[in-house]
Amino acid sequence: AKGVQISHENILDGARIVSDYLGNTAADRIVAALPLSFDYGFSQVTTAFYVGAQVLLTNYSMAQSLLAEATKFEATALAGVPTMWSQLARTRWPAGACKTLRYVTNSGGRVGREALDNLRRNVPQADVYLMYGLTEAFRSTYLPPDQLERRPDSIGKAIPEVTIHVINERGEVCKPNEAGELVHSGKLVSNAYLKAPDETARKFRPLPQNLAPPGDARNAVWSGDIVRQDDAGYLYFVERRDNMIKASGYRISPFEIEEVIQQSGVVESVVAIGILDPELGHRIGIALVPSLAGEDSDFAVRHICARELPPYMQPGPILVLDALPLTPNHKPDRPAITAMFSATPARPD
Repeated sequence: AKGVQISHENILDGARIVSDYLGNTAADRIVAALPLSFDYGFSQVTTAFYVGAQVLLTNYSMAQSLLAEATKFEATALAGVPTMWSQLARTRWPAGACKTLRYVTNSGGRVGREALDNLRRNVPQADVYLMYGLTEAFRSTYLPPDQLERRPDSIGKAIPEVTIHVINERGEVCKPNEAGELVHSGKLVSNAYLKAPDETARKFRPLPQNLAPPGDARNAVWSGDIVRQDDAGYLYFVERRDNMIKASGYRISPFEIEEVIQQSGVVESVVAIGILDPELGHRIGIALVPSLAGEDSDFAVRHICARELPPYMQPGPILVLDALPLTPNHKPDRPAITAMFSATPARPD
């Protein structure tokens, strides 16, 4: 866990900017189902309060109960993370459920295509906002709903009053479709990490001189997230630098592997991690929850990977679990999953 020092201005600017592009009004009824210690969960409260809307505080545990609460509340807005949308995608929605929803939002990772399609079928009247944010800067980008059909894998463009650069290891702005680090400057940059000066100095740094606005000496947030930007300026998440797998001399994004497996429909959820190996650098470990009990999901996943992925991206050990360990923010707990490969017998390659 890390603490981030934010200002009152951060809170007010974030509430104002986000509620504006979401079109929030006093008539909205927003469901806050994510932990308030999670900045994305807390923002459901601040954006509601900023416009005088109503907000329902609830603890997300079961998909059916959340649907029932949102329907009874006549919710107009619902925010979630990929694991939540994945669970809702596998749930039978009662007739008339959530028909008052005006929009839904996602942050904290990429929503699988199957879950996204299911969500749109269940609430066709609702706009879907795919968003990306940093704990250190609250919210950075969003994809306008009218771009969803064309760019379902994009995290969009910078939100108003924020500047996003994609910068390579030489400190240069990346060319279109060149992967580089996402750097957030302008509004919403927080003050520092709490009692962590070394980490603050590493992540909160000025932009290169040629990119900084004249007379602006404020720090930017160097996210550590690798993204690319297409010719039209839309951003695509590639990988968290800390999660990159280095196997047999190749740099591999676990999300490339996870996406192929997830789209097959044989798993409910999946995480790919790097297991240290003295010869290869990393071996690729797969932890998964099967979509149907009793199926040989291990064999199915290996077959899918052999068909869809190159040899250096083939999985090594596979863990078949009843549920993935999650962080308090409902994201897959990658360190805990990595530790499980040492503590739990996995199926061999």
